[in-house]
Amino acid sequence: PDEVEAAIKKGQAFLYSRMKAKGRWETDPVRSGNDHAHAEMQGSTWGGFTAIATYALLASGESAQKDELAAAIAFLKMADITGVYALALRAQVWHYLRGSPEIRQLFARDQRLFGGRA
Repeated sequence: PDEVEAAIKKGQAFLYSRMKAKGRWETDPVRSGNDHAHAEMQGSTWGGFTAIATYALLASGESAQKDELAAAIAFLKMADITGVYALALRAQVWHYLRGSPEIRQLFARDQRLFGGRA
């Protein structure tokens, strides 16, 4: 158990160390275009890096109230995410925050954005 806990803490520290700006892992604060541009963290992949890092931190036991994580959640609430993968990852974040009317509305918005794409 101690080794597992140490590994989790090490992973959390690594994710926080890769944050590009407070509240996001994307290089740019807004999406540019909608082409798939994974290497540039842009287009349809934009927002997915923040979503997966935030999800991983929440799943590993971090508090949604921690300053860095609260900033990431605020970013995700407003992020203009269009890619299916990024939207699905953001939905995983909403799962950890479920219960409030705001989160239910955000989840419903993402369902509409997904629009049945597979």
